[in-house]
Amino acid sequence: MPAGAERGYWGAIYQVKEDDKNNIWLNTRGRGNPNLLVPAAKRERLLADFNIDDIEDLNGAAILVIGVIHQGPVQRIIYLDGRHPFIIRKESQDAWAS
Repeated sequence: MPAGAERGYWGAIYQVKEDDKNNIWLNTRGRGNPNLLVPAAKRERLLADFNIDDIEDLNGAAILVIGVIHQGPVQRIIYLDGRHPFIIRKESQDAWAS
């Protein structure tokens, strides 16, 4: 995935982290997959729009996102900043989830 290109990603969120700037990192697994960044300014909107009480609820969630690839210091990043569409489905919303 070249930086600057618009790409789609569909898959699972394997790890959720919060950094010291209140950004939320949604880490995907797999070589070449982008990590997804929710900027602090969009954090509350994301939590409200997807009815998320705790960011840990995003672990195991499925995500479909279209966005521009940015090259970070180590990995590729798609910013979930409201400019491109995305949808999140929490694991607890699936019929087979316990």
